[in-house]
Amino acid sequence: MSRTQYYREWVRRNKESNRAYKAKWADENYDRLKETRRLQGLKSRFGPEAPAHNLRQLAEQNGICPLCTEPLPERTLDQHQDHNHQTQQLRGVLCRRCNVGLHYIENTAWRQAAEKYLARWNNDNGI
Repeated sequence: MSRTQYYREWVRRNKESNRAYKAKWADENYDRLKETRRLQGLKSRFGPEAPAHNLRQLAEQNGICPLCTEPLPERTLDQHQDHNHQTQQLRGVLCRRCNVGLHYIENTAWRQAAEKYLARWNNDNGI
């Protein structure tokens, strides 16, 4: 019996203890597991070079958001990999606020509507 076959057989016979072991490990390694899943998500979404690009950008930016120049959150889950939505080309790493704001700026129709709205109310038409 090969090692793989042995392992599969052991898992089949010990489903409950294996499930309990995995749940305990996940609880004890929550941050590590989340970071691994985040990097795997980047890889599956943007290609095999994405995690390395993300880490390189973080180092180049010295932990600072390039738009607002505020320190990026310590939790990597709160750091957002900016990318071009049409070409999927990766750009820098942004804080959540700047990432959301940039989305609206890139949305031409929304930006034009916002500019029209602001122009309307900049004429002291308010209360």
